[in-house]
Amino acid sequence: MHVRTDIWNQFGGNPAGSGFRAVQTSERMQIDWQSPLPASPGTSSPVIGPDGTIYVGTLNGRLLAIDPEGGNLKWNVEIAEYHYVVQTPAVADDGTVYCLCTSTALVHDHRTPRVKGMPSFVISVGSNGVIRWRVPIETLSDLFGTVNCSLFGAPRILSGPQGSARVIFALRYELVVSYEEVSGDPESRGPLFVRVLAIVDESGRFLLFEPYEELKLFVDAHGGGGFDTTAHLGDPPFKEPEPCADTPVVFGSFPAREPWAIIAAGEKGLYQITWDARESVLVGSPKHFPLAQPFPAPVAFPNRLLVGLTRVDVTLIDSDTFSKLLPKATKLGGIATVAGGLRQMYFLFRYGALFVVDSNGAVPVKNFALEGKSVAFPALSANHVHIVTTQGFTKFSLDLHWSASNNLLFDAPHAGLSSPAIGPSGEVYVVGGPNFAVAPSLFRFTSER
Repeated sequence: MHVRTDIWNQFGGNPAGSGFRAVQTSERMQIDWQSPLPASPGTSSPVIGPDGTIYVGTLNGRLLAIDPEGGNLKWNVEIAEYHYVVQTPAVADDGTVYCLCTSTALVHDHRTPRVKGMPSFVISVGSNGVIRWRVPIETLSDLFGTVNCSLFGAPRILSGPQGSARVIFALRYELVVSYEEVSGDPESRGPLFVRVLAIVDESGRFLLFEPYEELKLFVDAHGGGGFDTTAHLGDPPFKEPEPCADTPVVFGSFPAREPWAIIAAGEKGLYQITWDARESVLVGSPKHFPLAQPFPAPVAFPNRLLVGLTRVDVTLIDSDTFSKLLPKATKLGGIATVAGGLRQMYFLFRYGALFVVDSNGAVPVKNFALEGKSVAFPALSANHVHIVTTQGFTKFSLDLHWSASNNLLFDAPHAGLSSPAIGPSGEVYVVGGPNFAVAPSLFRFTSER
């Protein structure tokens, strides 16, 4: 299973989300340019097109394109209404940009049948800023009507010649269904949480729309065998919205030479879905790797190691066999994001600590206390680790022996959400700034060495 290390065209750099680009970055923290962005309450992580153009989605429905030479805004297009969030985009080899857009408005249509939520969209935008197509994501039916999806992840993309592309993403639905097995009353109602994996081609046609996990709230029953009136409800699934929490991992190439392995998260663990991209069909049934509420998204590294994160620990998985590498998980004691190149993995904790873990996963080998908080993923080059927090942008050596800061304080609590991106010559792009809530900026840090 191959993991590319020469691109940063989507969240986490590549379809595996490893957060690694095999280039050297500068020893210094010099700002090449600062590009003020249109007013927005926040932005996605930046990604980089094949011609070097940087793309950023906003929290008010816009997609921005910035010229890498000088930082001029090439175009600013409203691709969805102001109450839509544009997740971190994905860019195909021909420069076409693909976005997932989901609404923050809680709207119910009270006509019959009921429609819950606002529709989400997959949107394709040309490198010139012209919208090519906008396709609504399917609804699911429940007892009272239809339900729109929620999106907590960025799209993955695999693309090839002549503009061909496959965009892969995961969706969440909350349906109202019968809970007769809990109460004994056929009129009893409750939620059904559904996860769906979707694949869309370059024309906006859905090739796959496959539920891979369905979960009700009840957790056990006592006495009498099976569910009866003594059955009780559990807590709802962990639903705190986080950047790219449901973004899948994709192993594959395009044009496809062998089936793709797609790893998607659910409430009960990770699921491996095998997809024959040549025939556009599923291969077999999904494989399940049990984890307690995996969060955030899984990450795979170039050495074929797959990392499954939960709110308290990390489990190392062989991506070829989809089996655990170590008998026990490594206890980290908090929510963390991760990036990795080859042997070492870099875990960034939400409350301000950076840990380095060897690929055997047994014990954290080093750690560093940071200023500020972060839910952003680290960005790893061949010689540095790059971290964004609510207090600023910091760079570390791979062994954490030294660090350098750009001394530009970001505006907490609005910073620390957008992950850095690494360009083809080692330049580093970061969204933030002292007035992030009103007027965020994109910064380019020098690639000179």
